[in-house]
Amino acid sequence: MTHPWRFDGFPGRVLWVDLTAGTCEARDIPHEWCIQHMGGKALATKLLVEWDTTDYEAATANQHPITGRMDAASHPSTPLLFMTGPYQGTKVGSSGRAVVVTRSPLTECYIDTYIGGNIGHDLRKAGWDGLFITGASESWVRLEINDASATLHPADDLVGKTTWEVEQALDDLGECLSIGPAGENGIRIASPLTAGRRAAGRGGTGASFGFKRLKAFTVKASKEAAAAMRYAEEFSMADAIKEQRKEMGKRRKYGDPFYAFGTSRGPIYAAENGRMPTANYTSTDAQIPDLSALKVGGGAGGQTAEAVAGGASAVTVVSAMDTHELSGEHWHESLPDAKQSGCCAPCPIACEAADRPTVDGVKMRGRPVHVNRVDRPEYETLAMLGANLGIGSSLDVMDGNDAANRLGIDTISGGAALSFMCEAAQRGWLPEGWADHFHARLTSGPTERATSCRGRLAFPNCRRSPLHLLAHATPGTALCLAP
Repeated sequence: MTHPWRFDGFPGRVLWVDLTAGTCEARDIPHEWCIQHMGGKALATKLLVEWDTTDYEAATANQHPITGRMDAASHPSTPLLFMTGPYQGTKVGSSGRAVVVTRSPLTECYIDTYIGGNIGHDLRKAGWDGLFITGASESWVRLEINDASATLHPADDLVGKTTWEVEQALDDLGECLSIGPAGENGIRIASPLTAGRRAAGRGGTGASFGFKRLKAFTVKASKEAAAAMRYAEEFSMADAIKEQRKEMGKRRKYGDPFYAFGTSRGPIYAAENGRMPTANYTSTDAQIPDLSALKVGGGAGGQTAEAVAGGASAVTVVSAMDTHELSGEHWHESLPDAKQSGCCAPCPIACEAADRPTVDGVKMRGRPVHVNRVDRPEYETLAMLGANLGIGSSLDVMDGNDAANRLGIDTISGGAALSFMCEAAQRGWLPEGWADHFHARLTSGPTERATSCRGRLAFPNCRRSPLHLLAHATPGTALCLAP
């Protein structure tokens, strides 16, 4: 259908996917909705309000496996939306973000979580504003989008594969978004990923894909389909885009560190301004305290948590982290062969960087990428899988980030959950025997233990075990540990 108003930058349709029925169809979006709700989160919310037919009275019959609360997020008819913004598919810089909107498996509330890479741009170029996914398949499936056509295919052969392995298997089908083992197992801190490293990280939306048994979707846009689209930039944005790129070129020329290091230089700034989460937020300036002094009940030389809150003597600082070693600058110093590796379309900043041990290996996204390629972590990951766990090296964090990406685990919630349990172990709050699962001292470099736990978070096979609780994040864990 031809829309005379698509000069506003909207194709004016979404792909409606009913996984229960196994069908895909195009649905037109009323013009006024697109104009009043300018794409992305706003348009997704409007579609939820108008099109969500979930009977949430019935949905409350499902119970969260840890908390026992209502669990509407896992209800088959709970919608899962993947939406693009109004500038997706254009040359407007830094517009390469799409959004996943649904009911969060982690919080049971509305969640909008954003993802980079190229998949949002290709979806728009193929002629879609987004996906509206409902129902749940009886078996694992994948969705294949090729311009205006969309089909569901069996995906049993992809079950158990990491996000990297799925992308390699589906490389010929265009851009890919997939979940790893964490999402398959309904882990409430799971994330879907694209391009091997770009995650819709927050709210556990990887579990939403898992509840629906949708392992992945791919998008391929032909040149003909892209050429048929008309965008706002063609008559109003060309000059602005030129000015934007000119300004960014000046900043790059004069050595703005953001262009070289992206957000990975953040640990230095965060520590200087008292905002660096350290040892489960017991400190915010990269100073690691002696948490044993905070053990409930006190002890020789110790004090209760209540006493500390009331102004007792300061806790001894055991060690101070070198935030330079945790930063992207140190990462590049340690890996001299690492290079800037691209950007989210069509961002001119290009702050990605990766270390590739060899030039041989698997071909992904049109360029050779080694299967063991590892990417420079972003600030949030350096903070939550680094200083927050008492780990002070960007190289150690890099390994954890790579494992989390492959398994499909949110590095922010994952780091928070691990640090919470480490502190609980040190304070003596864990049931007998549980402390053996965790490093009891955050101050002695828990890299090895944290890495082991991260991998096992995606496969929690014992209910109410420490790792099963952590897999459902900090709030559920705290509820179960409370007296």
